[in-house]
Amino acid sequence: MILFSVIQTEMGWLGIAGESGVLDALVLPGLDRYEISARMQADLGRTLFYTDADFSGEADRLRAYFAGERVNFRCAVRGIGTTEFDHEVWDGARRIPYGETWTYGELAAMIGHPGAARAVGSALGRNPVPVVVPCHRIIRSDGGLGGFSAGIHWKISLLALEGSPVEQGNRTRG
Repeated sequence: MILFSVIQTEMGWLGIAGESGVLDALVLPGLDRYEISARMQADLGRTLFYTDADFSGEADRLRAYFAGERVNFRCAVRGIGTTEFDHEVWDGARRIPYGETWTYGELAAMIGHPGAARAVGSALGRNPVPVVVPCHRIIRSDGGLGGFSAGIHWKISLLALEGSPVEQGNRTRG
């Protein structure tokens, strides 16, 4: 049984879903709480059950993140219908420090797949829990922002929230 919760953050309502301490989905703020519930049900393609649970503290960490605090997300991520490679990419992305950006190629090399930048980009596009798996920190080798499944405006907003000076054509690396 997959549980979901809709929580209030400083940037609006956010939805998270999972079971047994493992996250399966996250819907970024922007919709009202009822639209988030409907979107989560549609995205996961199954019936979800509402809970007030905080998913092993992740709800509080998400509130803190969207309030501008540095947060280390701890939960496991499953993602329905994903591959072992997807999880390698997501685990690698989770090691990129807050406020830094790396290129798709740098992430591919870090996880032991040099030359797999496009495959890394595809895996990041399947990331079901943006922010927890910080795919917004990955940019193109020319310094361009690249894509973001929730929309490029979110990528810019999340990088700005983290204090990254990245704009189209610039990159940072600590």
